[in-house]
Amino acid sequence: MFKDIVVFLPSRNEPEKLDKSLEMLINTSNSSENYDICCIIDNDQINMYGPVVAKYNNVKFEVLEHNSKNYSNIMDFHFNFIENTDYYFNWWVTDDFYGLQRDWDQKIISKKDIFADGYYTLYTNNLMSRN
Repeated sequence: MFKDIVVFLPSRNEPEKLDKSLEMLINTSNSSENYDICCIIDNDQINMYGPVVAKYNNVKFEVLEHNSKNYSNIMDFHFNFIENTDYYFNWWVTDDFYGLQRDWDQKIISKKDIFADGYYTLYTNNLMSRN
């Protein structure tokens, strides 16, 4: 089945925060049929993230080589993923975001094709300018 949204969620050193973010995304969504989640974790932290990976069977986990001086591999993965899939929306979030409202996925999908050229910028906001 085609899904309109892919949520990218990279994480490093924070498996507990990743777990809470995933729980929030899933528990506040309207339907898992609307979106996929792609978590990016580093190859040197596979064991640290093992319990989170095991808990979420429907989440895609991508393991990339860690390079503390250059994160271009994450950007390259993201670019190639978007170029080779047909998601309408891609949303990049952090492993420590919070405050997601119920039915977030349906609210995003309601904006599909709102502009004739297909371009749409999705951003989130809050008073702290953090998320």
